[in-house]
Amino acid sequence: MTVIEGAPVRAGFWRRFGALLIDSIVAAVLLIPIQVLIAVLFLQTNGAIQGNLGLAFPSCETVNQLPPTLEPSPPADFTLSVDCTESFFGLHASRALTVVKIEQGNGKTSMLSWNYSLGPDGHQVDAFYVSWVGGLVFFAYLVLMETWRGATVGKQVLNIRTVDVQSPSTVGLPLRKAVARQLAMMIGLIPAFVPAFWWGDPFFANGADISETLSTSYIATTAITGVIEIAWFIWIIVSVSKKRDPIYDRIAGTSVLRTS
Repeated sequence: MTVIEGAPVRAGFWRRFGALLIDSIVAAVLLIPIQVLIAVLFLQTNGAIQGNLGLAFPSCETVNQLPPTLEPSPPADFTLSVDCTESFFGLHASRALTVVKIEQGNGKTSMLSWNYSLGPDGHQVDAFYVSWVGGLVFFAYLVLMETWRGATVGKQVLNIRTVDVQSPSTVGLPLRKAVARQLAMMIGLIPAFVPAFWWGDPFFANGADISETLSTSYIATTAITGVIEIAWFIWIIVSVSKKRDPIYDRIAGTSVLRTS
């Protein structure tokens, strides 16, 4: 193994942030051929495979005529129907239809929603979405680079690297620590999923009343989880700004040091 000598100096906020921006660009470049492949599969499978890796842009239009034989059937007297296609430089990667019906009664306004996956021909399909591949590729890139070099491309450009605190002079993290570090970073994202799990499938199913997102309980839950997420990121920013190991580095037993 390669050994580097020298007194450790922790990386500050701006070097870490700059490295993240560079790595985001690198990840986007890595995802381009995969996004193109998804667009090809969307066409070749008639929409059975769809996905947006964060590179495709949506284009939506209201429609008055619905595709035939939609399941489950939307109401004939729907209020609004929107057909959205996500494309990457003209290559369609996904297509979806949203049908909305607004009802008023008993002093309450309800907004019922139905969502359908569509193929290139505009007919309903049973689609398999692969949008998760983008996150998986980025995760794998971060883990593999820190296992191999102790630094991603962004970290190498800005002369910082991630080390095992038990062996700071050794280049490259043990695989388990590299994985643990990335997973620990995501702890602060867990609250974002609370509303979805709390309300469950009936809330998000076809025909569900999406006006419930304006209910006091939903807004309160979303606000609380949002505050928790913000507090998590502020905690990390303050720790890094003071050149201390943030919580995810302490959990994984790692540290980010300057190499020059």
